[in-house]
Amino acid sequence: MRYKINNPLILDVKEMPIEEQPRERLKSYGVKALTDEELVALLISSGNRENGIKSITDSVIKILDTKGVLALEELNKIKGLGLAKSSQLCAALELGRRKIEKKTKQIIEPTDVHKVVRHYASREQELFISVAINCAHEVLAIDVASMGTINQCIVHPREVFSNAIKNRAVAIIICHNHPTGNLTPSLNDLQITKRLKECGKILGIEIIDHIIFSEDEYHSMKEYEEL
Repeated sequence: MRYKINNPLILDVKEMPIEEQPRERLKSYGVKALTDEELVALLISSGNRENGIKSITDSVIKILDTKGVLALEELNKIKGLGLAKSSQLCAALELGRRKIEKKTKQIIEPTDVHKVVRHYASREQELFISVAINCAHEVLAIDVASMGTINQCIVHPREVFSNAIKNRAVAIIICHNHPTGNLTPSLNDLQITKRLKECGKILGIEIIDHIIFSEDEYHSMKEYEEL
């Protein structure tokens, strides 16, 4: 059973059952098995009486999902985080970014897309993601274009194509998680895909696939000829 930080009153990861603590899960299953929430919880380790670790973790993840970067000034506004932990989070993300930049990810097939977005599957709400690529099928940017509720996400073409235009992408792959676990495209999913394809034709940016995913599985509209 996967660990989730469900109790906002928990102040310290040590208060969790031993088998659910991020450090213990890392030892047992490896760092790749941890969700984004668990990784953040492992870095900050505790909250305070004013703001529990669940609330702090949610606030940090929201910044990451919407902006992709962590600014010290913004993290300092989160109650219970403090300068030391804010600095630690910024340093960890920057170190990871520097290492990743040396390895250009290439998208050849749907499984490659799933590898770069699957960590978003742990989110409780639906996220609509745009993966921009160049003519060599190299990833230029991965952006959360929209955030919604557990089963609905309002998608605006301007947000989907914004960073693709900025990065001079030739194509994008659109993706979204289904928190319910059902990966079958809804009628709304198919309609959104059709609408975005039409927008892409006008902009000269092809949509080459739409991936609906969970942490372990995905549904490619390209593979099922729904695109």
